Amino acid sequence: MTRKYFLLLLVVAFVLITFIKANQVDEVTLVKPYPMINFNLPDLTGKQVNSHDWADKIIIINFWATWCPPCRKEIPELIKIQNQFGSQGVQIIGITIDKLGLTKKFSEAFKINYPVLMAEEKGMALSLKYGNHIGGLPYSVVINKGEVVIQHSGELTYSAIAPHIRTLLRTKK
Repeated sequence: MTRKYFLLLLVVAFVLITFIKANQVDEVTLVKPYPMINFNLPDLTGKQVNSHDWADKIIIINFWATWCPPCRKEIPELIKIQNQFGSQGVQIIGITIDKLGLTKKFSEAFKINYPVLMAEEKGMALSLKYGNHIGGLPYSVVINKGEVVIQHSGELTYSAIAPHIRTLLRTKK
């Protein structure tokens, strides 16, 4: 009886995991727009940067850490997004909750092509203000015209966000 119970439990776990994975298809959450939260954080050189420095752009803020496997996996996607849309007025901003030394090495190794800001332990509190109620990483928000319009928990992919960026760019003009 115990073996049958164990096998049944294994099957249920497999079905549940498959269902969860299948429903994590490249989707982002459109939200009722709310005002961007202003912040000042240092970049990798120590220079203080204000979030409103990019007010004229569509901003993607990505909260991440070097030790987070999904964060590491999404970095090439974010680089691709910045390459594709940067010249059209889109700016990715990485906000790390990590330490400066680790972040610098990681940023250089991955050739990150967008600003990385150091929030360390304050980063999770800031992500919570931006709607990260689960407290997980990575977490991203998209800001258009000073308002948050998209929230996304988990790995952000090019295929999930690109159509939304294109729509925002069309409405920006």
